[in-house]
Amino acid sequence: PFSYKKKGESIVQLFYPRRFWFLIINLHIIFQLISQSKYPIRRCWDAALRATGMYESSLVLLQRYQPRSITFSNDHTMEPRALLLAATQLNIPTFFIQHACVRPDFPSLRFDHSFLEGQDAYDKYKRCGEIKGSVHLVGIPRIDAYLRKKNTSKKVSRIGICSNLLDSIEAIQVVLSFIEKSFPELEITYRPHPSDQRVLKVSQRIVVSDSRVENPFDFLLQQDLILAGNTSIHYEATMLNIVSLYYNFDQNSQVEDTYDFVKNKLEQRVESLNQLTEIIDQNMKEKEEVVDKAKYYNAVLETPDEGKSEDLVLAKIKEHFLSKSRT
Repeated sequence: PFSYKKKGESIVQLFYPRRFWFLIINLHIIFQLISQSKYPIRRCWDAALRATGMYESSLVLLQRYQPRSITFSNDHTMEPRALLLAATQLNIPTFFIQHACVRPDFPSLRFDHSFLEGQDAYDKYKRCGEIKGSVHLVGIPRIDAYLRKKNTSKKVSRIGICSNLLDSIEAIQVVLSFIEKSFPELEITYRPHPSDQRVLKVSQRIVVSDSRVENPFDFLLQQDLILAGNTSIHYEATMLNIVSLYYNFDQNSQVEDTYDFVKNKLEQRVESLNQLTEIIDQNMKEKEEVVDKAKYYNAVLETPDEGKSEDLVLAKIKEHFLSKSRT
């Protein structure tokens, strides 16, 4: 359902052969799922419909092309789950590279080799269930090139506000207007979630980051402080020594600290706009150094392997195939 581009090249969407046929012959299973009471799925029947036949289609796909291995960057949506089950059935080696901060409600790890970013991810996956395969704490390959550009500002003069789809437009506009009026000397940038199609009216003074085009790290490198709710951009900002503040735009929301960032003291919770004013004022005088807080999330941060996460992953993958060739 997505359309992405990487370095000017379109990413090929995976095609599931005979997907519709497998759906038709398994329709009776969908009705069985809907009618059973132990795990009621009536409210998400559409998910069952989309998932039915995906495993069988994955088997056909892998039997046709016989890949030497499969590398996953997502372990909790339908397509990769089906593909993983099929690969396991066919004894195809599987590698998992964590692509963002994880939550303790994710599926348990079932890969031959799982490359996790740090102790935080490992601790959460241990709570998800039994881990199969080897686990390697390698840091964050996607941030390698940016770690040498960590923020060195002594005072905050640039602030970014990030929102997600759960934040109401009205609440976002209130915060933007408040910061704009309270801090006329600050450079302000607003960055919505890449999937957010809603229209937000902002003044000409506020720069809007196109999150579908601008890399999140390129955005972060232009900030000294960010304000955001439930999003993984907090820990990426902290690794770049950017002050990160947690603020729930919807004060009545039941969703709180989804990634345990506040709980693990990665970031400070902002309870009100008045408190936000005090924190920003303080950092405009002397910006807080925060990179040490991110070590729990990035295993190689401020070690000799910092910035070499990609090399660590490649070395382990090569080691896997070398050991297989010897046997």
